Amino acid sequence: MMGFGAPGAENCDAGGSFDCHMPPIPSGPHPSTRTRILGEGWNSGCANPPELWGAERTNLILNLTDSSNVEIYCLEITDHSSCVEFHSGTLACGRDHPPYGPWAAAGIYAKDPSNVLLRNLDNHGLAYGEIQAGRLSDWSVDNVRIAGNGWVGWDGDIAVDDSNSGTLLFRHWKVEWNGRRESYPGGEPISCWAQSAGGYGDGVGTGAETLHVRNNIFLGDMDFHGDADDLTFLFYQEDCNGLRMDSDFNVVHKIKGVECGISDLYLISGENDFCQDPLVEDPLFENVYGMTSQVDSPAKDSGTNEGAPKSDIAGTLRPMGKGIDRGAYEYIEGPRPPSPDIRVNSFDGPIALGTGLPVSLTLSLDPGDLPASHADWWIVASTEFGLFFYIYGTGWQSGIRRCVIAPIFQLTPQYELLNTALPAGRYAIYFAIDGNSDGVPDATWWDWVELDVK
Repeated sequence: MMGFGAPGAENCDAGGSFDCHMPPIPSGPHPSTRTRILGEGWNSGCANPPELWGAERTNLILNLTDSSNVEIYCLEITDHSSCVEFHSGTLACGRDHPPYGPWAAAGIYAKDPSNVLLRNLDNHGLAYGEIQAGRLSDWSVDNVRIAGNGWVGWDGDIAVDDSNSGTLLFRHWKVEWNGRRESYPGGEPISCWAQSAGGYGDGVGTGAETLHVRNNIFLGDMDFHGDADDLTFLFYQEDCNGLRMDSDFNVVHKIKGVECGISDLYLISGENDFCQDPLVEDPLFENVYGMTSQVDSPAKDSGTNEGAPKSDIAGTLRPMGKGIDRGAYEYIEGPRPPSPDIRVNSFDGPIALGTGLPVSLTLSLDPGDLPASHADWWIVASTEFGLFFYIYGTGWQSGIRRCVIAPIFQLTPQYELLNTALPAGRYAIYFAIDGNSDGVPDATWWDWVELDVK
């Protein structure tokens, strides 16, 4: 629990409990030595993240004001109410006098933070919005869900200037059902309220910057309005003169405001954008978005490697065909192949660490749909000091050799094979499965992670 009544909040006043929240998270001393807030299970798949829930009208749950060099991951951030702040109907939150109830306005508030990583966060069900963040510099957001918040998902509007700088990288980012509060308990979307009723409903709003958008499928819908000419906005500039969108390698369908290959002052559509039906399976069924490609989808094999993650949102390695697919899912033809995964300190990498800090190297394997046939397992590290391999039952040795001959099986939770500090240098560490068990290092399926120890 976070807010009035939570442990450590004894000095808070009930009437002013909206200001009863944590102080800013202290900054880490260096980009490679960050302040880390880690939920239990952060290094073993984060299957059941700890819950931080706000209460008694607290303005925020996590405070990143002026915080730099920070990592936050493996948390669920929410509240225990179904109310919406300033709702015009029956779902309005209590604001007149305490007790206000088990609701919070926002999950994460961030003003002027830099070098921040958010990973494996389930942010949902706040009375106003999940993340209110402006004047950001160099952020990474990976495997984060923002859903079911009363007004907005990601609100980039803060006081005075709110323009961001550096690089803001978003991967495996799910933003859904915002402007439509979720029920508590249950977590079901309820009470969609439009601007005509005083609502808002934006998924993501940012300040004046250029958005570089690659490898996406944008599929709009007219059914919410019932007017065939009133399609979904992909990019709404709304007199924000510094806000621009650079789009390429995307598939756009039933969307207004975008003409593929045509650019104007605020929206650049590259020559590789497709304005056509993406031919996806089950784009919207009740509360579930499918968005997997059909066999003849134009999204197949037509994406770009630029900024693409190594795996899709389901964990399937990219590419599965001649090239990377556009959209959240790689198309799989035939049996689903194995997906090996290797991580350093729970990161896919690349990652930089200071000398003396522990390096945790973990493996997991999804066997896919292949039978439990025998295969070569390879774990190899390429370093400035030479090649090293891991052999099952013995440990790390110099050279290159397969780890073990074993069936392809489900390896979860993550298996840790190293937890120690490493000498300064650059490391590339590979985990590979070779379906042709012959002792030759020509693996069929593999993953790798890069590490820089300074």
